[in-house]
Amino acid sequence: FIRPGGLMLVQGSLGEYQYTIGSACIPVLNINEENLRKVFERLDLDVLKWETTIRCSTHYFCVLKKKT
Repeated sequence: FIRPGGLMLVQGSLGEYQYTIGSACIPVLNINEENLRKVFERLDLDVLKWETTIRCSTHYFCVLKKKT
């Protein structure tokens, strides 16, 4: 429920099916950057900023804006 012009911050992992914190395994959406950007486009969200960090896994951080 983002109003037109509204912003949303999103963080997640790319190319993984689970995320481990200690002994807990948490399921995550297994998706690549190209397909995730297509999802954002279908939801009328513009990607204003995108950053990817790679350490033990690949994480993304992005700022999205709802199209008006």
